[in-house]
Amino acid sequence: MSGVVLVLVAAVLWGTVGPAQVWAGSGAHPVSLGAARMLVGGLLLAVVMVRPAGLRTLLVRGVRRWVMVSVLVTAAFQVCFLQAVERSGAALATASAFGVVPVVTGVCGLVLSGERQSGRWSAGTLCAVVGVGLLLLPSGEGRADALGVVFGVMAGASFGVYIAATKEVGARGGDLDTAAPVSVLCAGLMVSPFLLVAPEGLFTARGAALVGWLALGTTALGYLLFTRGVGRL
Repeated sequence: MSGVVLVLVAAVLWGTVGPAQVWAGSGAHPVSLGAARMLVGGLLLAVVMVRPAGLRTLLVRGVRRWVMVSVLVTAAFQVCFLQAVERSGAALATASAFGVVPVVTGVCGLVLSGERQSGRWSAGTLCAVVGVGLLLLPSGEGRADALGVVFGVMAGASFGVYIAATKEVGARGGDLDTAAPVSVLCAGLMVSPFLLVAPEGLFTARGAALVGWLALGTTALGYLLFTRGVGRL
């Protein structure tokens, strides 16, 4: 149960990303915001969690490729999710993203490890998918941005692959406490050139407060709790 609690708290923290982005109204470009979040949050995670012995476990041949996968999908998730929030709003972006996570994770588990999911998993996943579908139906004055939903689904798929890659890293002897900050920080470095292209809105009071919360609360603390929870589950 301790692992379940850690993952649930991490999920609640991640659920604040969209609302924080909307409420702050910083005007920062979503990709620049994602880069700043990953760089600052990844650095904080690295200071707390990275140890030389842990880094060595990530360089082992069987682990190395899964670390690279986690870096790529972490970058994709950040970019796609913040774009989805920008276009579709916090609620719809979050629902469309995390509604597909269990589907992708379940498929990855079946393909990579031969995991066969239970009836409860199937029922819960079906409810998630149907719920996302209902949210996309026209209603009153509401209107779903198609590209925003696509970005949300891509973000969810990326995060589902990240969960599977994390499991594979741990199963092959990689240190999960080190893998999380390495993934986040390297993903931030991949996207960092965008900070030079569109830095507007990041260096205002609202922008700095938003980056601070996203980096400290939703990235550093969120990934720390999630990694510990996955390790126990």
